[in-house]
Amino acid sequence: MYVAQGHVRGEPRILKFDTAGNFIKQWGSRGSAPGQMLVAHAIQIDAQDNIYVADRENFRIQIFDTEGNYLREMKFNAMACALYLHDDGFIYMTSGFDGEWAKVDMEGNIIGTLGRPGTGNGEFGEGHFLVVDENDNVFIGDVINRRIQKYERK
Repeated sequence: MYVAQGHVRGEPRILKFDTAGNFIKQWGSRGSAPGQMLVAHAIQIDAQDNIYVADRENFRIQIFDTEGNYLREMKFNAMACALYLHDDGFIYMTSGFDGEWAKVDMEGNIIGTLGRPGTGNGEFGEGHFLVVDENDNVFIGDVINRRIQKYERK
């Protein structure tokens, strides 16, 4: 089990635990160099055991192996807030206060975005959490507008 720590207080880092919940190791520190984070906001693990960390205030996703070794990063012009690694080979990501969510390829190229800042349907105060269900419906939690919006795949 991996935990992203450092949303508000504390040192931003990744904590690794075994299946019984025993602490194994940690990595990361405050900063913007590779392996450092300003806000470790979301975490996902792919089928090859690569760990994707949304480093929100550094506008990037950092990728590590299971031992915490830095592999690479994807830079964006927006906050990487929530992540979902879809089995279609893409990353779905919210961009925080920009009011958008995006489909991103595995090299970090944005395929497309939806949404804008606001309070109406399809608008976000801050898209903070994202999940995709078994029917490919996308649910985005907005902490500013205090709601969840659902996007149905058509």
